[in-house]
Amino acid sequence: MTAAAAMPVLVSQAIGNPMAGALVSLGALLVSIADQGGPFHYKAAAMVAATGLVVLTGAVATVAGNYTALAILLMFLIATLAGMAAIYGNQTSTVGFVVLLAFLLLLPLPGTPGEALERAGLLFAGGAWGLALS
Repeated sequence: MTAAAAMPVLVSQAIGNPMAGALVSLGALLVSIADQGGPFHYKAAAMVAATGLVVLTGAVATVAGNYTALAILLMFLIATLAGMAAIYGNQTSTVGFVVLLAFLLLLPLPGTPGEALERAGLLFAGGAWGLALS
């Protein structure tokens, strides 16, 4: 997990784009949190689902950060769904937690739809990096 978070930051510092490294590290870290162990197919399914949902949530949070009412509504909806995910088991609950955490961390960084797509791509790269290391 340390390599998943540290390597993107070090590389991005070297090329002069620390925000990109932070987002790639965030994606890798969140996907690594979703790795709860157990049989490979359960673990892989949880991590792939976490990657996809973190990417989607990151893009939505970037745009929603521009609109207070939308941000409040989405926060309520995501928190409710993340809490309800616990009825499907520990791994699903953890994926819900990761999605909620991604929304909370990216909401204070509002941006344009173009920036949302860029952040989604960086989060995807981090999720793929986290998957590759697990």
